[in-house]
Amino acid sequence: MKNRSILQSVQLKHFGYVANLITMGRILLAVPVYMSLRAHNLKLLVLLVAIGILSDYMDGYFARKRNEVSELGKVLDPLADKVMIILTALALMIDYRLPLWLGWTIIIRDILIVIGSVFVSSKIKVVNPSNWMGKITVNIIAFTLIFYMFEITLLIPLFKWLSLVFIVVSLISYMIEGLKKLKN
Repeated sequence: MKNRSILQSVQLKHFGYVANLITMGRILLAVPVYMSLRAHNLKLLVLLVAIGILSDYMDGYFARKRNEVSELGKVLDPLADKVMIILTALALMIDYRLPLWLGWTIIIRDILIVIGSVFVSSKIKVVNPSNWMGKITVNIIAFTLIFYMFEITLLIPLFKWLSLVFIVVSLISYMIEGLKKLKN
């Protein structure tokens, strides 16, 4: 496996895995979330966000339960999170008073993680999965964005700064982890 490229390790059957189908659906869900945010359709937004959160947990459940963990899934799952977060941050910066510095910090974090992950994965020839700090950070960012979406002003200041702290810590943790993998 070490000598194969990442693309060679993705098999056609992996596209039919229940977990990967759910994840691909979550990627597509990012567009209606963006559009409902821009249209200020909060009823539809609540439904879409609930579906997105549920699908995020369900894909992992099915991957483990059905023994469908795959290299494709390791790429698609964090990609789905990043697409959803980037489109949501853009809409919130445009229409919902998400500070530009916070929105761009979130977006740049995700771009840097993708670039770093592609670089490390191309060198070690396996997909570099998300780490726990990254997963915690994504959840804190998601709560921050949800609080901005629904204008839950009481929690915005706390989560705005928590997001910033966890963004920095997660970037450092990914960098350290990537450097260790490159050394080995």
